[in-house]
Amino acid sequence: GKMPRKDEDKFYGRVDFEQVIYLQILKIGNLSSRIFNTPETDEWQKNALNYYYAVRMLEALLYPYLDKKYYEAVEKIERKAKEKYEKRQDGGSEEYATENLYLDVKDTIEVTNEIIRLISERMKKLGLLIPKQTWFEYGKVDVDAEHI
Repeated sequence: GKMPRKDEDKFYGRVDFEQVIYLQILKIGNLSSRIFNTPETDEWQKNALNYYYAVRMLEALLYPYLDKKYYEAVEKIERKAKEKYEKRQDGGSEEYATENLYLDVKDTIEVTNEIIRLISERMKKLGLLIPKQTWFEYGKVDVDAEHI
């Protein structure tokens, strides 16, 4: 038989969990603000994907609390982005390569922002509050025009 857990263990368990979540959110905020920090356009998508995967990591941490509706919503968001991407590839000509790259990055950011919005709604319901300052400043989709 398993040892019954003492109440304070449960309490500490929750605190640890919230701290892990909080640290992951800080990491997400940090990654999201650095996407266009370099003039190297080929770094942008890598940075955007780091942001995306950090959000998917947060999702994995919260897995027990996310419902089927959540995953269906995410799937829909990703499907729409994939369609946009494929449409761009079809009409793709070399001269638009940089613009297309920028649009790919922009889509990655927007998808990630939408996923994080869904996650934050679920977290609020759980009473896991996200520190205000780390929310939605982010994944700014704009970049100085001179970079494009």
